[in-house]
Amino acid sequence: MHGDVCLRMARIRVLPDSVANQIAAGEVVERPASVVKELIENSLDACARRLSIEIVSGGKRSITVTDDGLGMTEDEALLCLERYATSKVSSVSDLDRIGTFGFRGEALPSIASVSKFELLTRTKEAVAATRIEVVGGTVKKVSSVGGPAGTRISVRNLFFNVPARAKFLKSTATELSRILDIVQRHALANPDIAFRLRHNGKTVVEAPPAENLSGRVALLWGVDFVRHLVPIEFSGPKTRVTGMAGKPSLTRSNRSHQFFFLNRRPVVNRALTGAVTEAYRTLIPSGRFPVAILMLEMDPGEVDVNVHPTKREVRFRQEKTVHDLAAAATREALAQIGARAAEPAVLSKPPEPVAVPESPAAETTVPVRPEPSAERSTRSSTSGGRFVLAAEQPPPEQRQLVETESSRLDGQVPTSRAAGQEKAPGTDDEPRVVPEPFYEAIISSGEAPAQIFNTYLVLPLEERALIIDQHALHERITYEALKNELNNESFARQQLLVPLTVELPPSSAAILEEHLDIFARLGVEIEPFGHNSFAVTSMCSLFSESKIDDLIHRVVEEMSQGDLFRDTDQMWESLLVLSLSACRSSVKAGDPLSPEERRELIAGFRRLTPPYTCPHGRPIVTELTRDDLERSFKRR
Repeated sequence: MHGDVCLRMARIRVLPDSVANQIAAGEVVERPASVVKELIENSLDACARRLSIEIVSGGKRSITVTDDGLGMTEDEALLCLERYATSKVSSVSDLDRIGTFGFRGEALPSIASVSKFELLTRTKEAVAATRIEVVGGTVKKVSSVGGPAGTRISVRNLFFNVPARAKFLKSTATELSRILDIVQRHALANPDIAFRLRHNGKTVVEAPPAENLSGRVALLWGVDFVRHLVPIEFSGPKTRVTGMAGKPSLTRSNRSHQFFFLNRRPVVNRALTGAVTEAYRTLIPSGRFPVAILMLEMDPGEVDVNVHPTKREVRFRQEKTVHDLAAAATREALAQIGARAAEPAVLSKPPEPVAVPESPAAETTVPVRPEPSAERSTRSSTSGGRFVLAAEQPPPEQRQLVETESSRLDGQVPTSRAAGQEKAPGTDDEPRVVPEPFYEAIISSGEAPAQIFNTYLVLPLEERALIIDQHALHERITYEALKNELNNESFARQQLLVPLTVELPPSSAAILEEHLDIFARLGVEIEPFGHNSFAVTSMCSLFSESKIDDLIHRVVEEMSQGDLFRDTDQMWESLLVLSLSACRSSVKAGDPLSPEERRELIAGFRRLTPPYTCPHGRPIVTELTRDDLERSFKRR
């Protein structure tokens, strides 16, 4: 069998044009957003001042890009559909100084080979326009028709002749999000050019020419967003860096709001990403990412844009120099606002509106803490204060705390054991049951577990001590209460007298509008408020209003990646874990706790069931046995 394969592979032949074009299309055209990118770049190279993009079903059904650029003659229009036909490169030396977006001459023939393609174009001097119809890479008709100056390209039924490729396309919302990302990147890079994007007949981006980058950002993301940005203006050897940097109070859960441009080309480069990370290293919390728009202007001869089929990734001749310049430019911008004294947080918001429950509020069923701004001295020492334990839990005789000997060695999750089952002598590897009456004694006697390092609670037993991570425990208690109330729809809903306004980028706004029902199930009622803005009208009482904005951004960002929808069975659990970020403040590592607070945390622990981990999978409890101590002191 191997010999047969080798014989077949040994016969070299020239591929038919149709096959070669589809292979090239596989490199250039990955999804509808790839088509939009190539067509926008062609329009910009043709000196267009206005671009209109019309898409249907996330671009899977049709994409139409119309511009008012230079247009083409009939001969040029026919020639542009041939592979490697280009007006931008004529010799090898030209590749070292590329100043245009497209230059390979692959985009249009590649797109036409996997779609039903129509090109309508006219120069300003021509009397009539040229229309060319192509199906699967084959020119079907060429005609002269009436038409405006410029070019209009329509792409219908993308991948109609490559069904294997079509199967890998995502949902309409995901594909639309990718297209919106492409459009907004080019709109940011070219604030003086008008962009309009319509989806299924509805305008989702309307960006008329702006005077500067700040004006374009305000149109795309809102005026309030701009208030949290500072301008970047920095010049170095052979390079100029401009743009905007977000204040440390403006962060995101991923790098979706970091944009890099080289001579107006949207690019990806690790040196630039690293420069931004370095500039914010001591200013924002771990796991959060700053907002940054960096625009580099430099000699085209100092950069190679021909290292990737889509021309998105670039390579600088002097990567470290560019990295250092970008980092210095960002740091200088942040220095304008005294960034090092800024307090890390998410988007700042106006004073929280008064929340009024729709129905008489029952006792809150989640352990809660006052907001960070509340004074610690105002905490109540009763169950009505910082901690309120989950309701509707099983009676004590049905609860047990289970630990395994191995958990103290490797931190693995303890396993369950039948109630009343005792540990046999000499079987250290079997589960051991912590006697329930011991916990009853702690609570009833008024004693409280010890706290060490303001992070761990210590419970001494007869032959061992349990060591509990207070943050992991409180997070798990909060998660169980949230899960119970949302699953049963038993939560108290707070109607906001003044709705909370949330502004999103166009790509995120389109996804949110399509999935408002998911947020409703999470206990957050949201209504469209016009121009990529939304109004939160009510929410689950377990949530903090100051954290809802960040929750919405986190969930929408996960939706845009498509990961949430890949496994519908796990989607709800993932959403619940994300929702924890919006719950009222949890106990953190380093928080000193009063004796009453420690007792109530342990009481909450008693209500949990295995496995004893936090929602992110970290263990809640480990143990230190008497044998461990005696070995440490050489008693054994």
